[in-house]
Amino acid sequence: RDGRLALAGRADPRLVARWLRDPFIRRRPPKSTGRERYGEPFFRRALADATAAGVSGPDLAATLTDYVAATVAENYRRHLPGLPDEIIIGGGGADNPALMAALRKVLVGTTRIRRCAEAGWPVKAIEPAAFALLAWCRLRGRPGHLPATTGARRAVRCGAIWQP
Repeated sequence: RDGRLALAGRADPRLVARWLRDPFIRRRPPKSTGRERYGEPFFRRALADATAAGVSGPDLAATLTDYVAATVAENYRRHLPGLPDEIIIGGGGADNPALMAALRKVLVGTTRIRRCAEAGWPVKAIEPAAFALLAWCRLRGRPGHLPATTGARRAVRCGAIWQP
């Protein structure tokens, strides 16, 4: 809760560097992933790596948090000509002080890192707004994804319309 466990630990930079070798990190945008890549299967491998390295508890939480921040920084470095002047963070991570601190640490040179709420979008509104956009696309018969991002063979309408 509130990143307290991660804030109490010390990250293991060797594990962060190891996990950054994931080929997805190097893949050029547009790209998208989620639990299918970084959910339980990733966590099981990370936990095995951490156990072998003697990293657990708060140190594991700090290491995972630093990894998330490092993936953001690495993607900016690989795929942009320079760091943006401003980065706006949304989702649950925006309310995690440990993650916000880790992002500030690895994104040195960025003028401003702030939560989406500071830009007028409540943190808890981002995901519902995305689903509203997907519903809008569905109602208008438009695809709800980009095949180049998702890896799908073709663009399709997402979701279904149900009437009681």
